[in-house]
Amino acid sequence: MEGHNPVGFITFYKNPYFSIEITQLFVMPPCQRMGIGTHLLKNAYQEIAGFDNVEQVTVKEPNMPFSNLRDFLDCQLLMKFEEFNYENIHKGYNNIMYEVANKAYKFSKHRVRRVNEILRLAYIQCNMLDGNYKLMVKEITRRLKIPFKKGIRILKEKLENNPYHGKLIENLQGVNAKLDATITAHMVDIQLAATLKSEKQSTSEPVDKFTETAIDIGLLDAPEGWYTARCLDAITIVIMYHRQCFVPVKRKRSFKPVFFEEIFGSRGEIFGYHNLNVDIYYLANSAKCYVEIKYTGKATPPFESAPDNILEKLTPWLPRGVKTRRFPFFVEHYKERRHSSKIFGTELERVQIYNPTDNDSYNYIFTSCENDERHFKQFHTRFQSMTIWFFKKPIQIDVDDPNWLFIYVYEERNEEGMKGVYPVGFIAIYKYSTSPNRITARITQLFVMPPCQRMGIGTHLLTNAYKVIAGLHNGAEIVAPATNMPFSCLRDMVDCQLLMQIEQFDCNNIHKGFSDTMSKVANEEYKLNKRRVRRVYEILRMAYIKCNMDDRNYKLLCEEISKQLRIPFKRRTLMLKKRLEKYPHDEKCRESLQKSYEALEAKIVTYMTGLQTAATTLNKKLWKPSFE
Repeated sequence: MEGHNPVGFITFYKNPYFSIEITQLFVMPPCQRMGIGTHLLKNAYQEIAGFDNVEQVTVKEPNMPFSNLRDFLDCQLLMKFEEFNYENIHKGYNNIMYEVANKAYKFSKHRVRRVNEILRLAYIQCNMLDGNYKLMVKEITRRLKIPFKKGIRILKEKLENNPYHGKLIENLQGVNAKLDATITAHMVDIQLAATLKSEKQSTSEPVDKFTETAIDIGLLDAPEGWYTARCLDAITIVIMYHRQCFVPVKRKRSFKPVFFEEIFGSRGEIFGYHNLNVDIYYLANSAKCYVEIKYTGKATPPFESAPDNILEKLTPWLPRGVKTRRFPFFVEHYKERRHSSKIFGTELERVQIYNPTDNDSYNYIFTSCENDERHFKQFHTRFQSMTIWFFKKPIQIDVDDPNWLFIYVYEERNEEGMKGVYPVGFIAIYKYSTSPNRITARITQLFVMPPCQRMGIGTHLLTNAYKVIAGLHNGAEIVAPATNMPFSCLRDMVDCQLLMQIEQFDCNNIHKGFSDTMSKVANEEYKLNKRRVRRVYEILRMAYIKCNMDDRNYKLLCEEISKQLRIPFKRRTLMLKKRLEKYPHDEKCRESLQKSYEALEAKIVTYMTGLQTAATTLNKKLWKPSFE
């Protein structure tokens, strides 16, 4: 007999303040995790949207499972509106978003803002290196600061009158710590929600083989996302040591890309293929390339949009002569087996390093290469194509320019009973004249394959680059971009370790303050410019006192840095003060002066925090036990 049995319900209460409060959602345990809760909540939204005198939906004491369910459903509902698509959501939260969401589902401003944040993170796949991530953190920090602003301002005003009052300093640090904890907790919360959403979105219901075939040949309509693949899932870079590397489980070295915006757009998706796999093979020694594209189904116009031409998008970024068929690539592989010890350049250093990824130790050979050899130019053009997946704005170096200089690192290992030498990274340096008799060397790229990262290879590359540049005739100084955080941290460590071996940078001399002698010695030894030497001096001075805020040298260093950072603000603040003396009731001028002070204060705090982080990292590296 057919019957209808209740398995769950949702209740909501219409209160007199123009809002509806969801009080309970219950589904019997045997019927949970089937989507019933989602349907209950969705139907409740539709019912509530029909009420005339209701302004918003609230929830009474939500628990974690319900919060996760609500986050996921709200995101699914709102992302269908144009205002919440990929392009518009990264422009930031606005009132139009609230009006659309409130009209459709009676969502409150607080709720719409949360959905905005989750979607914004989900669209960039929680990638911390994405520019939109940094913008979003700034927006959230600015908003969460508001309740703390008054308290911080009062404490700072009191500290101006009594700068060494221990209790006030402790209270200010406590408030700042509480603010940091609030921001961290909020970011962790929305990252978790964004990750859950991405996982739910990418995990489709299992489909049997017959249904899958029916969809692929057009007998059944394809569900949403059937022909969409994320680059992060679909693309794999494989280093080819032997023929067994074509079998995924037997690959010695393979890794996923980090950046793909330049090739496949900001969404990082490839359309038109089901169960897509794009394997990009590089021969381990010569870096000759082969692309293999596999899929089980393909979108067929006019039922679906035309599929992306993957090879057409990849070709401008891959080496010339890239293979698209397996047999010609096999031929190249067998040719290479006889020349797997091919190495370019003059050897600078040979060191044995333990590789935790392979659980083995290898010899790493560092060589200096100049682009005056045709075969090296061809090789570097091929090898550098790997970097497009790991730099946000990849640079394809013109190897025909004679001003380029390269330091390569090779890994010596045995494969199939044969010893071979294989490139795993490089550093690129560009030489240019700043005056008739002086050369500046600019470090433009440092790349190490992901399986060989965090082993100290980058440190050796940079140290060898310094040695080579120091030996250049008429070499003036080394410069490097400060936009890349991992490279900046690496350079801080290398520069500190090199300079602390010089007498002028020992613990006794460094606390006497920065001097021109320091700058001169560092430039003679390692071609570092004055600005760079000052940075190293500040990190070392902080490291020597182990970031102890009670140390007299900490206060002296803070005063010295504050004095340096005030210089760019000095002229503007002086001008504003003079105007206020003349027009004491000019509120706009007073506001500008206050903003100028706040900007200076924020800059000092940010700079000191970065300095403390660098000094702490250096101390950990220097005092790390030898058995670790």
